[in-house]
Amino acid sequence: MRYRFLALPLAITWLCLAGADTTGAQAGDPELPEAKPVPAVQVVPLPYQQASFQHLGRELTRYHFGASLKRPFCFPVIGPSGRSLTRMGHPHDPVGHSHHNSVWISHHKVAGVDFWGDRGKGRIVHQRTLQTADGDDGAWMLSLNA
Repeated sequence: MRYRFLALPLAITWLCLAGADTTGAQAGDPELPEAKPVPAVQVVPLPYQQASFQHLGRELTRYHFGASLKRPFCFPVIGPSGRSLTRMGHPHDPVGHSHHNSVWISHHKVAGVDFWGDRGKGRIVHQRTLQTADGDDGAWMLSLNA
């Protein structure tokens, strides 16, 4: 029975905090001269081995680099209208063109090993992210792939 009464004060506290100013700024607080503005273009790390490239908080593309993939790729690639310019697979031949993963970079054959198709032995594996940079004019990510 006492848990029932405990839930109501917690819910009221949560509602009060949700509507409160959480910036911590108060009138008369000093400016923060070392504070930097948020860049217009950012690389935002995401779970499941993904990185979102965003402009003013709007995703432009997402880089997928999980270890289970045949190769890293970008999907979706969003155009000015807000719609994706690319797709995954091929609607008229999903089996024969399963390697069509939006935008990706690969080689057809290296020393006889096929890195292009999904049925070959070749894989391009993301080893680690070396560096990322955000800015007002652009953002980039440097990764080591093998």
